Amino acid sequence: MKKSKQITLGILISLGVWLIGIISSGSIYLGDELDFWDGLPALSLIYPFIISAYAIVSAFVAKKKDLPHFFKASQTVLLIPFISYLIAFIANYLNETFFNPLMPILLLIFMYPAIPLTSTVIGSLDLFYSEPLMYVEFAIMIFSIIAAFFVFRYYKKNGKKAENNNSELQK
Repeated sequence: MKKSKQITLGILISLGVWLIGIISSGSIYLGDELDFWDGLPALSLIYPFIISAYAIVSAFVAKKKDLPHFFKASQTVLLIPFISYLIAFIANYLNETFFNPLMPILLLIFMYPAIPLTSTVIGSLDLFYSEPLMYVEFAIMIFSIIAAFFVFRYYKKNGKKAENNNSELQK
Protein backbone atom coordinates (compact mmCIF):
# COMPACT_ATOMS: atom_id res chain seq x y z
CA MET A 1 0.00 0.00 0.00
CA LYS A 2 1.29 3.47 -0.85
CA LYS A 3 2.61 5.73 1.89
CA SER A 4 -0.04 8.41 1.27
CA LYS A 5 -2.86 5.87 1.40
CA GLN A 6 -1.53 4.43 4.68
CA ILE A 7 -1.33 7.88 6.24
CA THR A 8 -4.80 8.89 5.06
CA LEU A 9 -6.32 5.63 6.28
CA GLY A 10 -4.61 5.92 9.66
CA ILE A 11 -5.83 9.47 10.16
CA LEU A 12 -9.42 8.79 9.07
CA ILE A 13 -9.86 5.63 11.14
CA SER A 14 -8.41 7.27 14.25
CA LEU A 15 -10.64 10.31 13.81
CA GLY A 16 -13.58 7.91 13.49
CA VAL A 17 -12.62 6.27 16.78
CA TRP A 18 -12.50 9.67 18.48
CA LEU A 19 -15.87 10.55 16.91
CA ILE A 20 -17.40 7.44 18.52
CA GLY A 21 -16.32 8.80 21.90
CA ILE A 22 -17.77 12.24 21.24
CA ILE A 23 -21.08 10.75 20.10
CA SER A 24 -21.21 8.44 23.10
CA SER A 25 -20.79 11.33 25.53
CA GLY A 26 -23.41 13.49 23.80
CA SER A 27 -21.42 16.69 24.38
CA ILE A 28 -18.57 18.66 22.94
CA TYR A 29 -16.38 20.48 25.44
CA LEU A 30 -15.03 23.62 23.87
CA GLY A 31 -14.24 25.62 26.97
CA ASP A 32 -17.96 25.36 27.67
CA GLU A 33 -20.25 22.39 27.26
CA LEU A 34 -22.27 22.05 24.07
CA ASP A 35 -24.89 19.32 24.52
CA PHE A 36 -26.30 17.87 21.33
CA TRP A 37 -28.11 14.91 22.91
CA ASP A 38 -28.24 12.83 26.10
CA GLY A 39 -25.44 10.46 25.10
CA LEU A 40 -25.17 6.71 25.31
CA PRO A 41 -24.08 5.72 28.81
CA ALA A 42 -23.33 2.09 27.88
CA LEU A 43 -21.13 3.12 24.93
CA SER A 44 -19.50 5.84 27.00
CA LEU A 45 -18.64 3.28 29.66
CA ILE A 46 -16.94 0.89 27.22
CA TYR A 47 -15.36 3.59 25.06
CA PRO A 48 -11.94 3.42 26.78
CA PHE A 49 -11.85 -0.26 25.84
CA ILE A 50 -12.85 0.56 22.24
CA ILE A 51 -9.98 3.01 21.85
CA SER A 52 -7.65 0.57 23.62
CA ALA A 53 -8.64 -2.29 21.35
CA TYR A 54 -8.20 -0.11 18.29
CA ALA A 55 -4.75 1.08 19.36
CA ILE A 56 -3.43 -2.41 20.09
CA VAL A 57 -5.12 -4.20 17.18
CA SER A 58 -3.92 -1.52 14.76
CA ALA A 59 -0.37 -2.08 16.03
CA PHE A 60 -0.61 -5.84 15.40
CA VAL A 61 -2.17 -5.37 11.96
CA ALA A 62 0.30 -2.66 10.95
CA LYS A 63 3.23 -4.84 11.97
CA LYS A 64 1.85 -7.97 10.32
CA LYS A 65 0.91 -6.23 7.04
CA ASP A 66 4.03 -4.02 7.05
CA LEU A 67 2.14 -0.71 7.28
CA PRO A 68 4.46 1.52 9.32
CA HIS A 69 3.05 4.79 8.00
CA PHE A 70 -0.50 3.71 8.87
CA PHE A 71 0.63 2.94 12.41
CA LYS A 72 2.48 6.22 12.86
CA ALA A 73 -0.39 8.31 11.50
CA SER A 74 -2.97 6.40 13.51
CA GLN A 75 -1.12 6.65 16.80
CA THR A 76 -0.28 10.31 16.21
CA VAL A 77 -3.96 11.16 15.79
CA LEU A 78 -4.72 9.20 18.97
CA LEU A 79 -1.97 10.98 20.92
CA ILE A 80 -2.56 14.58 19.83
CA PRO A 81 -5.59 15.11 22.13
CA PHE A 82 -3.64 13.76 25.13
CA ILE A 83 -0.60 15.96 24.50
CA SER A 84 -2.78 19.00 23.75
CA TYR A 85 -4.79 18.46 26.94
CA LEU A 86 -1.61 18.21 28.99
CA ILE A 87 -0.17 21.43 27.51
CA ALA A 88 -3.50 23.25 27.96
CA PHE A 89 -3.73 22.03 31.56
CA ILE A 90 -0.21 23.27 32.33
CA ALA A 91 -0.87 26.60 30.58
CA ASN A 92 -4.07 27.06 32.59
CA TYR A 93 -2.30 26.24 35.85
CA LEU A 94 0.56 28.64 35.09
CA ASN A 95 -1.91 31.35 34.10
CA GLU A 96 -3.79 30.99 37.39
CA THR A 97 -0.59 30.83 39.45
CA PHE A 98 1.59 33.41 37.71
CA PHE A 99 -0.34 35.66 35.40
CA ASN A 100 1.37 35.66 32.02
CA PRO A 101 -0.25 37.10 28.87
CA LEU A 102 1.19 34.23 26.81
CA MET A 103 -0.56 31.47 28.76
CA PRO A 104 -4.16 32.24 27.64
CA ILE A 105 -2.93 32.16 24.04
CA LEU A 106 -1.32 28.74 24.60
CA LEU A 107 -4.47 27.54 26.31
CA LEU A 108 -6.59 28.67 23.38
CA ILE A 109 -4.27 27.05 20.82
CA PHE A 110 -4.09 23.68 22.57
CA MET A 111 -7.70 23.57 23.75
CA TYR A 112 -9.05 22.76 20.28
CA PRO A 113 -6.95 19.65 19.52
CA ALA A 114 -7.88 18.35 22.99
CA ILE A 115 -11.63 18.41 22.23
CA PRO A 116 -11.98 14.65 21.55
CA LEU A 117 -10.36 13.72 24.85
CA THR A 118 -12.20 16.26 26.96
CA SER A 119 -15.49 15.39 25.30
CA THR A 120 -15.15 11.68 25.98
CA VAL A 121 -13.65 11.76 29.47
CA ILE A 122 -15.54 14.72 30.94
CA GLY A 123 -18.68 13.64 29.07
CA SER A 124 -18.60 10.33 30.89
CA LEU A 125 -18.18 12.25 34.15
CA ASP A 126 -21.42 14.08 33.36
CA LEU A 127 -23.18 10.80 32.55
CA PHE A 128 -22.02 8.81 35.60
CA TYR A 129 -21.10 11.50 38.17
CA SER A 130 -17.98 9.56 39.12
CA GLU A 131 -14.66 11.38 39.14
CA PRO A 132 -12.61 8.21 39.86
CA LEU A 133 -14.21 6.62 36.79
CA MET A 134 -12.99 9.56 34.72
CA TYR A 135 -9.41 8.99 35.89
CA VAL A 136 -9.65 5.25 35.24
CA GLU A 137 -10.90 5.89 31.70
CA PHE A 138 -8.08 8.33 31.06
CA ALA A 139 -5.49 5.85 32.38
CA ILE A 140 -6.86 2.94 30.33
CA MET A 141 -6.72 4.98 27.13
CA ILE A 142 -3.21 6.38 27.61
CA PHE A 143 -1.71 3.05 28.74
CA SER A 144 -3.18 1.23 25.76
CA ILE A 145 -1.75 3.77 23.33
CA ILE A 146 1.66 3.40 24.95
CA ALA A 147 1.27 -0.40 24.85
CA ALA A 148 0.55 -0.21 21.13
CA PHE A 149 3.98 1.35 20.58
CA PHE A 150 5.59 -1.55 22.46
CA VAL A 151 3.57 -4.07 20.45
CA PHE A 152 4.64 -2.48 17.19
CA ARG A 153 8.27 -2.23 18.28
CA TYR A 154 8.84 -5.65 19.87
CA TYR A 155 6.71 -8.06 17.87
CA LYS A 156 7.84 -9.48 14.57
CA LYS A 157 5.52 -10.00 11.60
CA ASN A 158 4.84 -13.64 12.46
CA GLY A 159 3.51 -12.63 15.88
CA LYS A 160 6.35 -14.00 18.02
CA LYS A 161 8.35 -11.84 20.35
CA ALA A 162 11.57 -10.55 18.91
CA GLU A 163 13.55 -11.74 21.95
CA ASN A 164 12.46 -15.35 21.37
CA ASN A 165 13.62 -15.29 17.77
CA ASN A 166 16.99 -13.85 18.75
CA SER A 167 17.56 -16.50 21.42
CA GLU A 168 16.81 -19.26 18.90
CA LEU A 169 19.43 -17.84 16.53
CA GLN A 170 22.09 -17.93 19.23
CA LYS A 171 21.66 -21.69 19.94
